[in-house]
Amino acid sequence: MGDQSVHVWEEGASCTQAGKEAAQDILERMENMEKKVAGMKHINDKIEQLSKTTYDLSRNTGAASEKKMKMDIHYLEMVTGCLHQCFHSMETEDKRRQHAEVKRIEDLEKTDSCLHGCMHLHPYLA
Repeated sequence: MGDQSVHVWEEGASCTQAGKEAAQDILERMENMEKKVAGMKHINDKIEQLSKTTYDLSRNTGAASEKKMKMDIHYLEMVTGCLHQCFHSMETEDKRRQHAEVKRIEDLEKTDSCLHGCMHLHPYLA
């Protein structure tokens, strides 16, 4: 690490003085290490917070997708039910041929209008 200094003791220095300097050096290194550990804890807390946010977002997105799919299925069931009713209200081809052309055109317009209305039941088909 960059802040490590080498102590050279002079010949007349006492062991007590050397011990005090070594202890001070060790305390400084410990404080420096504690600061770095505290910084790592802060980073770890941020990572945990980001992980939780990501998990919550994926859960909410999945729920929204599932809800949208259920709504789409519901709309499509409504549209097909409506189309079914439109075709049931039509007369058979044999019966339509017995009517005059004006009546046949009116029946086709009525069926077309019914089918068009069914398409408006689903937001994506409108």
